[in-house]
Amino acid sequence: MLIDRTMVTPFGTSPTPNARDRATDQRVSAPIIDAIRLVLDVPYAAVVFPTSTPTQLGPNAQRIAAVVDSAIGEGRPVAVCDTLGPHSVDGTPAETPVRAVIAAPFVSPQHGCGAVVAFDIVPRDFAERDLAILAQFARCILSELHLSERADTDDLTGLTRRQPFTAALGLLLHEFAEHETPAVLSIVDLDHFKRINDGFGHAAGDLVLRLAAQAMRRVLGPDAILCRLGGEEFAIALPQYTLNMALPVLERTRRAIGTLAVPEHEGIAVSASFGVAPLNAALGTVSAWFKTADAALYTAKQSGRNQIRVGWQTRPDAETGATHAADQNGQRWSGLSIAI
Repeated sequence: MLIDRTMVTPFGTSPTPNARDRATDQRVSAPIIDAIRLVLDVPYAAVVFPTSTPTQLGPNAQRIAAVVDSAIGEGRPVAVCDTLGPHSVDGTPAETPVRAVIAAPFVSPQHGCGAVVAFDIVPRDFAERDLAILAQFARCILSELHLSERADTDDLTGLTRRQPFTAALGLLLHEFAEHETPAVLSIVDLDHFKRINDGFGHAAGDLVLRLAAQAMRRVLGPDAILCRLGGEEFAIALPQYTLNMALPVLERTRRAIGTLAVPEHEGIAVSASFGVAPLNAALGTVSAWFKTADAALYTAKQSGRNQIRVGWQTRPDAETGATHAADQNGQRWSGLSIAI
């Protein structure tokens, strides 16, 4: 299977399971992709990554995927000067077919095996020089991805920094607007963290931050996008999660943080408060999504900490502009948060 994580072509793109990677790849790859199209004189190019996720691929994607798989398998650039014919399996006219494909592989420690691919809708010969040029572009992509990974990663915890996390949320908003793909955002704050710094020192505080990040990563797994917003505040994005799916895993995360043992500091007790906001039609911007989760976090902290609160935001009344939410009995209330 194949995932295009860089740009839309006339043949469309497959959904990616990680919005943060997609945002990173778009930012890093776009200038290089433009250069590939110019230098090789091809109309289309992309950075692609194979995936084990079952995906129904069209004829063009199948042709590109076959060349990419061959390049990755052989560990060298591969070119196909003319692919299969222009008809679909049922004999009806297909989309404008990809006829010539060239791909150069690379291996990224963060992203795994991938390839830079260029293709045309007419048959053409690719020279050895074209293969060498695309291989050099593949090395450029790999270098840029490595530099971007370092720039986008918090040094202390290894989690994503705010800017790339915000970009990933923007993609999740777009996917919700286009396909109603669900997602959940949670803001997490370590309770009474200042007491840990003041009572045990900043080295102990840094250790608690690292342990909390490790606990979140362990419980939430690779599908979650984890961010250190700053200080003792974290954020979690759960793509393709509904609220009912997210709450149990977030509760397990809260408990995992609450049972952390801090080496050489037996007196440190760690807990965390969670503000949660499921994506809905009223949240039209990343800022509104953040504010809803942050309001829920504020309520969790005001209500005693070490708990999860859910924030809701619905469309304002047409006449009053007031924002309301409804409880399970259908009654309106003015707050944004409910406890679980």
